[in-house]
Amino acid sequence: MPIESAVRQFLLASTAVTDLVGVRIYPVTLPRAPEYPAVRYAVISKVRDVAFGGYTGLCMARVQVDIFSPQYDQAKAIMDAMRKRLCGDPDSADPAVKLPWPAAIGSPAVDVQGIFVDGEDDGYEGADDGFDAGGKQPVEVYSTSADFLIWHKG
Repeated sequence: MPIESAVRQFLLASTAVTDLVGVRIYPVTLPRAPEYPAVRYAVISKVRDVAFGGYTGLCMARVQVDIFSPQYDQAKAIMDAMRKRLCGDPDSADPAVKLPWPAAIGSPAVDVQGIFVDGEDDGYEGADDGFDAGGKQPVEVYSTSADFLIWHKG
């Protein structure tokens, strides 16, 4: 299973995520006139690890996640839920959630070696930004983005 499909499956299996965004988690692009809040994700780079003996079987995928919401605090809450789902939650009382990252995600499972956040930023897509939902009234939404570095076998 491709890592991006496994990430989507893993996020949708979390009520902490789906309670905030439903199933509106889309690959690469949002629908033409999306319902908000909405999430877009894409693999923006993939590096296969090589040692002197050849390919090690490990791959590092940089998965960018962008969240769009008319409410800034809602966008940040969704990102927080996704980060905790992917990277673990050190404040959780549940030992399975406290782990630094899941050992496997998706079905069939992708063997995960590590998930790390490599930067986050915020934005605003307003009427002057040319972000218009299919030629209709310009949409004014906040965005928050993060790059997740996912080391996995594959």
